[in-house]
Amino acid sequence: MIVKTEPALVEDRRQLTVSYGLAGLLIIMALMQLLKFEAFVQVLVNQGIGTQAAILVAVSLLTFEIFALPFLLRMWLSNFVRAVSIVCVLFVPIAWFVVALISIPSTIGFFGDFISLSYSSALVFILALALLSVWSFVLLKAVKTFHLR
Repeated sequence: MIVKTEPALVEDRRQLTVSYGLAGLLIIMALMQLLKFEAFVQVLVNQGIGTQAAILVAVSLLTFEIFALPFLLRMWLSNFVRAVSIVCVLFVPIAWFVVALISIPSTIGFFGDFISLSYSSALVFILALALLSVWSFVLLKAVKTFHLR
C-alpha cells in the first residue's frame, strides 16, 4: 500500500527560503524552456548537440526540473516519490554541467532562448545551482527519506 508521508520538520525559516527559492528558479527555468520548446531544442543544437540528442537532453532537463519540485515545495509524498524527487534535485545541476561541457565555449540557454549566458557566467550559475541543491538536500533532511523501515 502506498502511504503519503509528511516532509521532515524544518527548524529554521531560512531553510524554507532556500528550498522555495530554488523551486522558484526551477519553475522559471522550466516555464521559459517550455514556452518556446522548439527554440530551446535549437539552442541545444547550436551548442553542438545533434538534433535527436538535443530533443532527448531537453526532455530530460525539463523532467529533472519538474520532478525536483515536489521535494523542494515540501509536499506530502510517498517515500518512493520523495526519493525520486530528491534525486532529481541533485541531477539538475549535474545535467546542466554535462550540457556545459558539451557546449564549450558557446553560450548556454538555461532559460530557453529568452536569456543566454556566456560560458563563464553559465559555470557560475551551475555552481550556484549545485550549492543550492546540496544545501536543500542537507537542510531539508533528505537523507531520512532513504532509510528503510
